[in-house]
Amino acid sequence: MIDSTTNSRFSNKQLIVIYTIISLVSLLIVWELAARFTGASMFLPPASQVLAAFFRSFVEPIGKRTMLAHVGVSLYRVAVAFFFATIAGIALGVGMGYSRTFEAIFKPISPHKPGKYKISSNKTHPPPTK
Repeated sequence: MIDSTTNSRFSNKQLIVIYTIISLVSLLIVWELAARFTGASMFLPPASQVLAAFFRSFVEPIGKRTMLAHVGVSLYRVAVAFFFATIAGIALGVGMGYSRTFEAIFKPISPHKPGKYKISSNKTHPPPTK
């Protein structure tokens, strides 16, 4: 834990950054040494090779595209899925708000407990018609 009571040249935020950098560099050094000197390089490639391949993937294509193009395609897919999920959620919510039958059909899917979140309104549902 970072002790803020001592007189230090660094603020708590600066110490957190310094400790984070030291931790990451230590991890990379241990990884590199373990891969190079234990004979486990077949299963654990050295950190230097992994990082070099990672940065190289931004300029050299992997398949037909570079890493940035692959990331762009993935983000596009996530955005499209989020859009359709939002539309479906809004439609489901509006349907449950306007129709008791619709609400009865989809209420078991709803994760909240009845009565926990009550929205007060003057509108009362009419009894269902037969």
